[in-house]
Amino acid sequence: MIINVSKEKIKDKSSNISPVFEDTSIEVYIDSSQVEKLCVYRKGDEHLIFVGRIDNKHNLSYVFNLHDLNDAQFLFELITHTGVDKAIPLVEGVYLIMYIVGNQFKILTDPLGQYPFYYHLDKNSFFIAFSRTRNLPLDIKQKLIVKAEEEIFNPSKSIDFAPYEHFKRLTSEKIIEFACNNNGEVIDFIISHKYKSFFNQKLQPYTGENFLFYLEKRVSEIGSQIPKDIVIPLSGGIDSGMVAALFCAQGKRVHTYSIGTDFSDEYVESQQTADFLKTNHKTLHIPSNKIFSLVEELISFNEIFDALSIEILLPFGLMFDAAQRDGFKSMCTGYGSDLILGGTLQNTPPNLIFNSSTELIKRTFWTNEFSPFYSQNFGIDLYHPFWSNRLIYYGLNIETDLKNKNGIEKYIFRYQAEKRNLLPKETVWRKKIGIHKGSSIKKLLTETFDCTDSELPKILYRFFAKNILESKSLIN
Repeated sequence: MIINVSKEKIKDKSSNISPVFEDTSIEVYIDSSQVEKLCVYRKGDEHLIFVGRIDNKHNLSYVFNLHDLNDAQFLFELITHTGVDKAIPLVEGVYLIMYIVGNQFKILTDPLGQYPFYYHLDKNSFFIAFSRTRNLPLDIKQKLIVKAEEEIFNPSKSIDFAPYEHFKRLTSEKIIEFACNNNGEVIDFIISHKYKSFFNQKLQPYTGENFLFYLEKRVSEIGSQIPKDIVIPLSGGIDSGMVAALFCAQGKRVHTYSIGTDFSDEYVESQQTADFLKTNHKTLHIPSNKIFSLVEELISFNEIFDALSIEILLPFGLMFDAAQRDGFKSMCTGYGSDLILGGTLQNTPPNLIFNSSTELIKRTFWTNEFSPFYSQNFGIDLYHPFWSNRLIYYGLNIETDLKNKNGIEKYIFRYQAEKRNLLPKETVWRKKIGIHKGSSIKKLLTETFDCTDSELPKILYRFFAKNILESKSLIN
């Protein structure tokens, strides 16, 4: 049933990898922008198809003595050695894996569910799946139905939520498993739980003494596989400042960008951090007349429909463009720190912080805020050092009174940073302001779309739905 799996064959088929599964009722579409990040390993009747990026392959290669292998063979050997349940939580990155043995199929994503994968099995046992609609064939696009607003704005959305009728999203810890009969029809279809992400494992609360150490280790892992030059969006706060400081300490040539608008900016604060670290610093201004096109671009490439995620990610479009013009290939952020260290939960009772933080993390499974496509459109590999299985695990389990102490959020992280003297004291203890709030992105959005704060989410969702309909050639 499975004949010749190769990148060239997939390329020849306009990114449709269903020819891999010849004579079956399976269609899996890989986005054309991801073909260069795809590799295949075959051993007998076993295939492993890998799409994406592994962030800590260098370290794992030494731990498990798996050297000079492509990503697909590396994962195949790692899974063979340790089993899926142990291997996948160890492999940091943004990726999709398809593992096939004869007529048996398994599909899974990275342990934090960053790589989007939507799937549907119809009553005729026809399986269809894709990562984003942008490059789907028109006949497939026209079968997609965008969900009504009532479903989108239902607060009880599950982690496998998708904005398309009849489709679900494959999330962390879940594996699609199915087999095909001799007629190529899908049988025995199940969604199984074969591995467990670190962040769902609650420890006895600990004092967080190793958190900065693990962040430094994560930065080192990323640094080992990226060019000398790296761009870091700098807000003037501790999260992006610490990421910049650790890359500077590693000997990287760090270039920092700060964003501002007609309404506000953090130019002074970010310049203070940049001067201390001696980075090559640049200020960028988002003109009001650019907002509409930035929203359109973000929704088009990452297919985001969540208003808060759009607000947070909007400045990145300008920074990706600047990085591309400046000739850079890699960007790292301080994004994710607040979600795991309770930076936005100052008013939450201490006994609820662990569960509240976990829910915020699970929310990212369906928002597409960590999807790789937007940055890759500019030729930029985007990394979020805080967004690591290990860091989330330890960050969530830090004693709550060390996360928020005397009204200071992320206290233990700030305390450790001050002890290391890696940043100016003013940066270390500066009150948390999100990069989107420091530059008043929501105000720009409400003015652009002529709406109130409460109306904005529905308007942005309609913009998303319009984008999908346009791609289906259903409206002008």
